[in-house]
Amino acid sequence: MPSSAAKLTYTIRTLQAILAAATIGTAVSLILNQAPGKNAALQYGLAVGAISLFGAFVGVLALWAPILQGLILLLTDVAVLCVNLAGGLLFAVKLEGVDCLNQSSAHMLEKLIHISLLNSDCPTEELYYNCLSWDEGDGFLQRRCRWATAAAVVMFVNFVVVLVGVLIEYLAGKGRVRK
Repeated sequence: MPSSAAKLTYTIRTLQAILAAATIGTAVSLILNQAPGKNAALQYGLAVGAISLFGAFVGVLALWAPILQGLILLLTDVAVLCVNLAGGLLFAVKLEGVDCLNQSSAHMLEKLIHISLLNSDCPTEELYYNCLSWDEGDGFLQRRCRWATAAAVVMFVNFVVVLVGVLIEYLAGKGRVRK
């Protein structure tokens, strides 16, 4: 039967993997609808998810492979912490604190359409119909705004989860006798 620290590690790493998958999913959704140029922030969001997923697998493998414990796991966790914090901040700064639920045409024309994380091809007049929601429905920009906001939140939550995991592993490892 695994120890309580091992069970907690499984739980933390599983949550980390789920959040990483959510980050990858939102980044891929945003990238697929972004045309025609490449947006580096969206690609960074995808990289954050991939690095976080890799960190989750290394964390679980470290339970069985003692060589991964210690410095290798610590460096992996620090890298995951840094990329999640940087990714969350990048998305938050790029979103400029806009209100994603405001569906007024003035808000969309003044704010949302000019945010590179969201706008895709919107600035061209012939594609305004793709971007603007003139009715009560869900418009292209609002949907992308919510996805980008969700990606930022997930990155921040993953940062906290990994930080808690590092602290738990440190405290659990403090009681072990090293030979």
